[in-house]
Amino acid sequence: EHEHTLACYSNPDADIDAPALPALSGNAAADAAAIAKAQLGYAESSKNYAVAPDGETTYGYTCYGAAYGDAYAPDWSALFARYCLDTAGVSEDFPRADTCAGWIDTLTAQEMYHEAASYTPKPGDVAFYDLDGDGAAEHAGIVLDAETAAVGDVNGAVAEGSPDAALGYGVLPSASGPAKAPAV
Repeated sequence: EHEHTLACYSNPDADIDAPALPALSGNAAADAAAIAKAQLGYAESSKNYAVAPDGETTYGYTCYGAAYGDAYAPDWSALFARYCLDTAGVSEDFPRADTCAGWIDTLTAQEMYHEAASYTPKPGDVAFYDLDGDGAAEHAGIVLDAETAAVGDVNGAVAEGSPDAALGYGVLPSASGPAKAPAV
């Protein structure tokens, strides 16, 4: 006889749709901000999940993880920001990464990362946050305007944050490309 585990209750068909995209302007930075704003409130699935080896922790499906081959990514904020940039058509000259630490390292090496104290962010820039207070960024978001950013994976959802609270920013190149269809 089969003993049911937490994995038995996951529904792989639940919550697989991405939020609708706004009309895009062709300006990649503005479009990245508009796409990020449209994602506010999106939450990882509580019905469609993978179970961690401990048998108790679940990782909900996200369209951002799915777009990059890991639908159940345990930490998906960098994937959220990457999804917004890619969907908006931000130039491939702007590096992408799947983790905040890796992204900051790459941006710093290419002189595209600025500490918060020395830079005023613009819409579309990538903001990096230290929400657990350990001095290292573990959350990424997209700056929407001077007062708001959309930050990925805050308690399992895309939530509003303040650009002023960021550790630093990935500064987008000025060249914009055409918008792309979402990867999912």
